[in-house]
Amino acid sequence: MTTTTNDGFVYLIVNEKAKEIFNYGIFELYGLYANGTESLIESEEHLSNVIADGCEIGIEIGFVNDILNQ
Repeated sequence: MTTTTNDGFVYLIVNEKAKEIFNYGIFELYGLYANGTESLIESEEHLSNVIADGCEIGIEIGFVNDILNQ
């Protein structure tokens, strides 16, 4: 599943695998908040807070226009 922010940026939603991805350091994870903001998840505590708040957790894919123009 993906989500697109108001500015056209696409994130792959990885909530179910977020802890595993974070622990392996495979990708940077972002907390995606209901108010349209996002933040880089830099600690296990931050990840736990994002999960507890019920926010989506995503990996950056890129801008829709950039993806479509490739």
